[in-house]
Amino acid sequence: MISSHSSISTLSQNIRPYLHKADSTTITSPVANPSDRTIHELKRELNARTKSIEKLIGFLQDLTWIKISDEETRTAIIDLIQIAKDFYTQEKEFIASLKFADSGESNAYLRALDDLQETIQDVESAIITLPKLDGFNKIFDELSEL
Repeated sequence: MISSHSSISTLSQNIRPYLHKADSTTITSPVANPSDRTIHELKRELNARTKSIEKLIGFLQDLTWIKISDEETRTAIIDLIQIAKDFYTQEKEFIASLKFADSGESNAYLRALDDLQETIQDVESAIITLPKLDGFNKIFDELSEL
């Protein structure tokens, strides 16, 4: 387990740059055909967004290793989960707004979004749902001592 307060602070500071980093991507390399430029920009943006999603997934997975010693820590984690959910919703709206043929970049992006959704559900279970079940905390404590 990782100690809670400093870890939450560090992790929450690390998450924010990735949430909107993909929105600020720009293309600086010249492209011969203007229609190719749009395709090139889209592919580049999808790649940047995919990387941001993958970093967010790692961040969320780190949350499951934090020792929740008080309600303030639990609330902070729940807030971070909500931020991730909001980000996921924005990304789903972004991809729904695009009209394009399947590509390697779009497939990787969609897989990353699916992974993000699954990770959010896993973290919610680990942090919110499972601790409310009778006997879970006792079993968890016993496993932690191994």
